[in-house]
Amino acid sequence: MKTYIFLFTLVITFIISMNTTYASSLDDAVNVGDKLANHLETFEKSINSGDIVSINEQYDGFSNDIKKVERAIGKVSGKNKRDNLNAKYVRPAKIARERVIYEVSQYRLINIIEGLFESGHDEKAKQNLAKLDRLKKGAVEIKNAGGY
Repeated sequence: MKTYIFLFTLVITFIISMNTTYASSLDDAVNVGDKLANHLETFEKSINSGDIVSINEQYDGFSNDIKKVERAIGKVSGKNKRDNLNAKYVRPAKIARERVIYEVSQYRLINIIEGLFESGHDEKAKQNLAKLDRLKKGAVEIKNAGGY
């Protein structure tokens, strides 16, 4: 009889623990998702202002925030819950990031090219200018495809 009571208690404890874990992972995903949503507001203000320096400064941190949210959502049980969380938090953030990926790449490449010219590496700088042209074309294409 003691064995049955022990096993029953063990099973109940396990079930309660599992429910707490699932609720905790959902809460964690919502918490990091809300932080991403706040960061998205700031990021979009920079995008709308056209301030490439600010966009560039935020870009890597914003991308890292997206990854954190994706990891947290991956721990949530239930495909429907994960899909809803991704639609609410991740998709809008990725769209915002996609809107500026080429501009950020261009900005960073221009800084590299400038450094190459200043250090006397003219040939490498000229090669990178060709990359810059490709990035400009890619920016136009992705904006047309995305409707922004």
